[in-house]
Amino acid sequence: TELAYKMPSILADLANGYLIFLIARKFASIKKSLIVASFYLFNPVLLANSTLWGQNDSFVATFILLSYYLLLISRYSLAFLILGLGYLVKPILIFSLPVFLIYLFFNKIPIKKIIVYLSIFLSIILLLLIPFNNTGNFFQFLIERHFSATNWFPYTTLNAFNFWAVVSSTFYGIIDFVSDQNKFLDISLRIWGYAIFVIIYAVGLIKFIRIFQNSKTKSDQIFNFKFLIFTLTLIYFAMFLVFTQ
Repeated sequence: TELAYKMPSILADLANGYLIFLIARKFASIKKSLIVASFYLFNPVLLANSTLWGQNDSFVATFILLSYYLLLISRYSLAFLILGLGYLVKPILIFSLPVFLIYLFFNKIPIKKIIVYLSIFLSIILLLLIPFNNTGNFFQFLIERHFSATNWFPYTTLNAFNFWAVVSSTFYGIIDFVSDQNKFLDISLRIWGYAIFVIIYAVGLIKFIRIFQNSKTKSDQIFNFKFLIFTLTLIYFAMFLVFTQ
């Protein structure tokens, strides 16, 4: 039973290592790409998180990496399909969507095609959610599903050693189970987390847009791909770092 529960994340770790190799191979030699993939595959944190603990973070990351790789090789329809499937696994993949759309826009993909790719993303989400609708109103069901988890763990952090772990241990003497409704300057810690993330996200997108606006040569395009990776990394690291719950 334990193996059955943990196997998807273990297999996802292997898949992620391979995807990292494929992505790195676009910019570097086979040797360097293998080294980069090895840094992921043999990271003790991954062994602790997936193999020993059984968390599903690696499984979610597979959809992010695969959608990015498909974007990299210009398989745009598949990229947005995978992004939509990943969104159903964990809605945090929505943060990738604006980055992908901006990338297509500045690569002179026609607006009509961009709308088609966006429709693929939305359609796969709606089609796979409809069978599970147990209410008379689908949009009510959609909202309930997205916000149902927000009251499960109303704490600043729970087993996540991020910014709030430092704050909680410093000011409350414990790391876990500190309510995110506690206030600083009369604003809840949960809202502070949202606000900080929005600022980081906005700065990342603005910088991303400016980089693309200034690109002219082929070497600029290669840099754009790398900066796309950096932007996605910044977004998800910021999400882990400052979101409560």
